[in-house]
Amino acid sequence: MSPSAWARLAALVPLMAACHGPGVARPEPRVVTAATAMPADDFAVAVAQAPEVAAARARRSAARSRASAAGSLPHPRLSVEGMRTPRRDHDGVDLALEQELPRWGERRAARDRAGAEALLASADVRAVRARVAADAYRAIATADARDRAADVVAGQAARVDALIAARLAAAALPDGADAGEIVALRGRRDLLAIEHDDLRRMADDARDDARAALGTGRDAVLPTPPALVLTGARPEHHPDLATAGARAAIAAAEADMARAEHRPGLSVGVGWEREDLANADEDEYRVMLGISVPIDQRPARAHADAARAEREAALRDGDAARARAAATYARAQRAVAQAEATRARIDAVVQRLEAAVAASRADAAAGRGAGVRDVFARLDELSDARRRALDAELALAEAAADLIPLLSEPGERP
Repeated sequence: MSPSAWARLAALVPLMAACHGPGVARPEPRVVTAATAMPADDFAVAVAQAPEVAAARARRSAARSRASAAGSLPHPRLSVEGMRTPRRDHDGVDLALEQELPRWGERRAARDRAGAEALLASADVRAVRARVAADAYRAIATADARDRAADVVAGQAARVDALIAARLAAAALPDGADAGEIVALRGRRDLLAIEHDDLRRMADDARDDARAALGTGRDAVLPTPPALVLTGARPEHHPDLATAGARAAIAAAEADMARAEHRPGLSVGVGWEREDLANADEDEYRVMLGISVPIDQRPARAHADAARAEREAALRDGDAARARAAATYARAQRAVAQAEATRARIDAVVQRLEAAVAASRADAAAGRGAGVRDVFARLDELSDARRRALDAELALAEAAADLIPLLSEPGERP
């Protein structure tokens, strides 16, 4: 190529270098490993105000109210009976006050069951809050990654445009440019434009998913997720464990209720009767004691067997939840290690490619044979490396989102 051609192409090299800068800026990780809890911030407030979380809190309040009233005695029953005897021409009245007494152990079992149901509702609040926080965090991280990937693709498309301009400039020179190559470059630019639009659409979809998880309007501004901390996550914090424990407690209380059904029931009462209201000498007083004896024990035994089976199921659910939590934690640790190793490799790749780009620019400016194509090749390699870094960051964010249920306070102010 003639010196004048090299001069024209060398003038485009700064433009090509500028094209790769904004699109491939190093992504900052949103997951750190140096603290112990998710901070309470705007993201936590948004999660706490989500409709699903508010509904779970309302159910918890209802369960706590029922627990405060559980195990109380039945209301006494007062009966009044009036009598009219036409043959003897007088009126009478009969009053009775009766109290039904619970079977032995029934009140305590009722209190235990209501208390366990309140614990289950509290565990449900934690589970719903963790799920909403994880869904929103994952969706926002996905939208951010897709936007940054679209920026990388936009940088690649800009470089293709610069290369097309370089080739068109070369076409005006005596040795000319390959028209077929220009057509191929335009085709590649169109494919990059399609990929860019797809990434922007996926980012918008992810933002809609985040708004759906938080229960906000479609135009609402999304909160910035905090830096999650993996060291604060523990498998024993998983709300499914608390749920399983509460279900086991409910089943144990149900078994106590079933055993109480085997026992006799009592009722006591007092009464007063005056057959003739005009004659106080005919007053009658009585004390009543009623006993209900369960004849058929089969229903009570069936209820007890069902309660024991439910308790065993709850314990096994707890074992399964514990295994899932441990697997999630181990998977997240591997994702962290891989993401950190990937970032270290990307740093080394970036340094080498930036040195190669600088050398190619210097050669092109001096009219030596490095060529503009080599500069573009290095920049494309740099973009591919950045895409891999973004994929690693997204995988890390997804693993961190899976860890949110393992945090002690996932997403709500105390």
